[in-house]
Amino acid sequence: MQSDWVKQKYDTPLFNDILWNKPVNKQFMGKLLIMGGNLHKITAPSQAFMLANKYGAGQMQVLMPSSTKKLIPKPAPPEIVFLPSTPSGSFAKEAEQDAMHYVSWADCTLFVGNFSHNSETGVLLENLSKTTTLQCFVEDGIDYFVDNPLPIVNRNNTLLVVTMAQLQRLVKSLKLPTAVSLSMVSSQLVEILQTITSKYPIAIIVYHKQNIFVSYIGQVSSTLLPSEPTHWRLANATSASIWYMQQPNEPFKALTTAITQISY
Repeated sequence: MQSDWVKQKYDTPLFNDILWNKPVNKQFMGKLLIMGGNLHKITAPSQAFMLANKYGAGQMQVLMPSSTKKLIPKPAPPEIVFLPSTPSGSFAKEAEQDAMHYVSWADCTLFVGNFSHNSETGVLLENLSKTTTLQCFVEDGIDYFVDNPLPIVNRNNTLLVVTMAQLQRLVKSLKLPTAVSLSMVSSQLVEILQTITSKYPIAIIVYHKQNIFVSYIGQVSSTLLPSEPTHWRLANATSASIWYMQQPNEPFKALTTAITQISY
């Protein structure tokens, strides 16, 4: 299966046709929904919003729990929508109807993190994952599912941006025959990614040994970075979400190209 593994350097994109086909008219750049934050932290949704502007999203909305209002300078940006929160400051179950409306509106929903660990939020995310639109999960948006991953790995139009530790838990939960090791060589990781994405209709992005790996329907690309990045998940999740929703007929090429559009 490793014949389906292609390699690129971050400054030399493999798929120039995808670069040329990127929309330049904001009307065709897609509708991105960003969801995250809690009473104590809004770093992830705030940074994702700024990155999405940089990477060329069209329309955007950001869903945050109402408890975060005190963390947002007034007046709050018009793109931010505050939904009901739990007493502890996370998304409450009462947020589901409005959240479902925005997920249906979006071409892609980026569950970006800072959700905190809350059972109501977990139920909400699982219910939102039952929709059919493109969804990307990153940071603790992944953590709600890694021990019970079937709700997201069995759905189409799903992108998981994971750490090696999260991938390790995911593989264990899926009871796959080969375990993930932080010390494994790239060829072993490629085989695991090919196994997962051949069995489940998802795309995966993971960083390992100075390379970012993209896998979709058994294909894998690795992009060699110039140095080890200090922060890679949020930037890659945002860029990949935008390129995926703008090139929905070429997911593998779009996700591989998205890796090259970030300053490392």
